[in-house]
Amino acid sequence: MNKKLEKERRGVSIHTSVLLGMVLSGIGLEIRDMLERVNKFVMMRSLQECIIGESKELRSKYLTTKKQKGFVNDLQKKICAINKNISEINTEILAELGIPKRIDKINEKYICSLMTKRIKNVTESDQSIKLSNENLKLKLSFECRKVSDSLKVLLDYFNSLENYDGIDQINKDYHKDIKEAINISSFGFGKTSVLCAGRTIEKVINNCLRKLNKNNKINKEEFDEFINNSYNNKIGFLKNRFINEEEFSKLKSFSFDRDKGGHPELGNVDNERARTLISSAIWLVIDLQEKIKRLEDNDL
Repeated sequence: MNKKLEKERRGVSIHTSVLLGMVLSGIGLEIRDMLERVNKFVMMRSLQECIIGESKELRSKYLTTKKQKGFVNDLQKKICAINKNISEINTEILAELGIPKRIDKINEKYICSLMTKRIKNVTESDQSIKLSNENLKLKLSFECRKVSDSLKVLLDYFNSLENYDGIDQINKDYHKDIKEAINISSFGFGKTSVLCAGRTIEKVINNCLRKLNKNNKINKEEFDEFINNSYNNKIGFLKNRFINEEEFSKLKSFSFDRDKGGHPELGNVDNERARTLISSAIWLVIDLQEKIKRLEDNDL
């Protein structure tokens, strides 16, 4: 891998850790912390209501304090902080990487209105306190579930990006390289991922040349000439010696699309196209590795 690609690959690792860390740990923990604070506040409020009972004088004195009203203000600040983190992830990570999914924000006004209503709604019996609290909990959970559901959609999207037919058929010699291409593609680096997949195919082609030389299908001079030659010259040399016309056409076509990744003037390789090309690369690798196996078994 050249220095430019190494730099990009390190960037992907950073994006990966930031994304997973902030989305899974940060947002999830902040929402749980917020709900725990609300639950603690509501339980304390309910206890006060039970103790005070129906005394209007005590209710006016203890259940409408600045401390309790201030809780709503603190809650609002907490939700704003969570939503700010979500916005940063949406714009600075997901949008920058070209990922068409976003994390939903919490409805700040709705949550605060629920808490304000609960504070003003001074209940008169254990049963009414219980019903009021359950109603509040249900509405809070439903609102926060929108965020967790959007996180799940995002994770499912990432999982789908790394699901490719045939990947389990790739030999261990090439599996790591193909997985690297898939990982790079899943984080929006379409051009780089195609280059990586192309390097995997060329790795298989080099092994083809080695096996042909070992089996005396080509001589040492031919091997020395083409092992360090260009990709197109290699497949041209292997045509009718190791690969047929159809395989040559597929390899030639992939070469052109791969070169787009390194040479923007040849055209663009977007993420959708990258996925198609990686899928093609997987099946090309499978076909070539099977041919190498047949060489080893002297069946070719």
